[in-house]
Amino acid sequence: MRRELRWPLFWTSAGVILLVTALVLLLFPSGPTKPQAFPIDKLQHVILFAGLTGWFCGILKRPAWTGLALGMGVFAGATELAQTAMQFGRVGDPVDFAMDLLGIGVAVAAARMGMENWCVWVE
Repeated sequence: MRRELRWPLFWTSAGVILLVTALVLLLFPSGPTKPQAFPIDKLQHVILFAGLTGWFCGILKRPAWTGLALGMGVFAGATELAQTAMQFGRVGDPVDFAMDLLGIGVAVAAARMGMENWCVWVE
């Protein structure tokens, strides 16, 4: 946890709420979709995982980012496996998983380039 954060409990609690919300959205049954030239779903996966990872990069110190990235990767893989196992109209997709990993990588790269202090700036 960053020492300079004034409200670390707020940031962490909000992050957990975001993770739970993401889990519900990722596992919520969906109806049939039409094929698209560029499936917006893939972009949504990148944005979702970049946002979640970026949130926690702002809370955690740099040495914890490797564990964060690994944990987010496990979360991404688990949601794809759960989608297939649940059989409620969703199917795990390796391309979705790849887009999740891309989002994680984008967030860590952005944090390394200076966005890591976003929580401190907001406070």
